[in-house]
Amino acid sequence: MIADGTHRIGKARGGSSTALAVGLVVVVLLVAAVGYYVVRPYFAHRGAAAHAPPFTGEIDILPAAGIAPGCVVATPGAGVPTKSLDNGSLEANTFSVPAGTSGSVGLCYNANDGSVLNYVNWSQVGGSGGWFSYPEISYGVEAWGGSATTYTPQSSHWSLPATVASVVGSNVWGTVSYSYHPPNPSVARGNDYSFDDFLTQTLPPAFEQGPFIEVMVWFDHHVIYPLAFSPYSMPTLVNGVVSSERWDVGYWCHAPHNGTSPLLTFDYAFRGVSSTGLAAGTVGVDLSQVLASVEQLMPSVSCWTGPTGGFSQFYLDQVNLGSEETVNGSAALNYNWTESSYCLHLLTAAPSAASLGCGRSG
Repeated sequence: MIADGTHRIGKARGGSSTALAVGLVVVVLLVAAVGYYVVRPYFAHRGAAAHAPPFTGEIDILPAAGIAPGCVVATPGAGVPTKSLDNGSLEANTFSVPAGTSGSVGLCYNANDGSVLNYVNWSQVGGSGGWFSYPEISYGVEAWGGSATTYTPQSSHWSLPATVASVVGSNVWGTVSYSYHPPNPSVARGNDYSFDDFLTQTLPPAFEQGPFIEVMVWFDHHVIYPLAFSPYSMPTLVNGVVSSERWDVGYWCHAPHNGTSPLLTFDYAFRGVSSTGLAAGTVGVDLSQVLASVEQLMPSVSCWTGPTGGFSQFYLDQVNLGSEETVNGSAALNYNWTESSYCLHLLTAAPSAASLGCGRSG
């Protein structure tokens, strides 16, 4: 059974006097504060040291102050060009593109408004197959555009790799404002626009080698997987409102037909797999709670051959934001998306629309 990480606080009804009303408001506020910091840590309990201070601050990835305009463009087999931002980098990633594919992927930074245009433009796809490409905005280990020992620019507020315990013991959110224009479903069998986080047991990290865990958070999605999803919910910022939202969760092991493997992926689908998520808007996600739920789920994943205990000591190596696709055949495929703002928050209080907005740090 999947734990529901949300909690609700009943609304108090006032009495006849002003003093009583004020008193009840104070009580409600105290209950809310205690509820957030008691119920959430219970759900998210990990082995972080009790004396460890929480990470604090806002990390603005977009807009990136003072960064010159420019694009990075990649073609299959020609490496992963990158463009550094103040925090993070743009990476034109052609990961796992089928042989015989022609065309390019790219990301362009607009210094006038701080937005990034991302595009996939395949004039010919080599053939049907698995998931591929993923041009991305990356933060942390620069595995594709560098190596396991090179890093994107990072903020003094928070740097990766970091243990799962330290992330879950904090209150880490990611907020992005975007507009996503998916590929034609007659050409693309599936696609997702997502956070894509990589976690490894050791440093330096060995990606796509076990034990290796991937956690994807799909904002917009059209995905057909040979696995079952289960309903899940958590507080989420959606267009200026923080409320409990549905996020179906499923997992699969990287082996034929979801067979046993030391490589494991968890997928969180915004608004559930019966929905396609949100094509455009602002969404903020509690990444600490996502990793907390992964830790709770891991012991029940029978196909996973890695350790079911000790996930709190795995390392979160990257927080990536991008899109991937899989295709029916060899036809041309084109689509694009734009981020107008993107930030990470390390909160010390209950989340609110004001505290999760981007661009407040100056």
